[in-house]
Amino acid sequence: MTNLAVIEYQGQTVVDSRLIAEELGIEHSSFIKTIKKYADDLRTFGHLGFEIGTVQNSVGARNEQVFCYLNEDQSTFVMTLSRNTDKVVKCKKNLVDAFRKAKRVITSQGDRIRELELEIELRKTEQKLLDTRNTIVLTCPEPVQQKILGYQVIKEIEVVEKHVTPEGTYDGVGITYIQKRYGFKTTKQAWDFLEKIGYGRESGKWETSLAAVERLQLPRDFISELDDRFPSAQRQRFLGEE
Repeated sequence: MTNLAVIEYQGQTVVDSRLIAEELGIEHSSFIKTIKKYADDLRTFGHLGFEIGTVQNSVGARNEQVFCYLNEDQSTFVMTLSRNTDKVVKCKKNLVDAFRKAKRVITSQGDRIRELELEIELRKTEQKLLDTRNTIVLTCPEPVQQKILGYQVIKEIEVVEKHVTPEGTYDGVGITYIQKRYGFKTTKQAWDFLEKIGYGRESGKWETSLAAVERLQLPRDFISELDDRFPSAQRQRFLGEE
């Protein structure tokens, strides 16, 4: 398992020279000498700065140690200076993987930061609009508010009334009454009968009464006419009886 870790430093992705030396299995002091030897070449790929760190030796003493951060091009160039042993090849591969993963993470973080920035800007804009609207409402007369904010006050509402007769004051019968009076098995059969003789829903003979819900009722004045239209000889045909 590799210990190579790419980090973001001074605006670019870099890797610690000490980690590369460890990956190669060589002394860091030897690796840093190679870097210093080719420092001018390495600087053509970007800034090359040397840092001072501390390291603890085998007896516990802490000594200063010079190291540097190498960007992707610089670390790749340094790898070309080494003979392609198995360790060097493996180190090159791990470096490529480390930089690729770091770029993916940084890109993802950058996208999220941009999303947050846009959300903040949107909220600021919404607040500005709200503040402006409140200022208009507080300082402008109603007609001016309507023109600026683009709305209209409705002063009158036309109410269309549907006249219904309260339950208890209207002497009519419902479809259930018709069904039972003539012995139909279902209300559908009752409606079928009424449609055939001109007493259907749309005949104009039915009126609306007000109960828990609106319901159609037929004035009782029509009952005698229904009785005349329902001779006993016709009963079996309407009821579907054998």
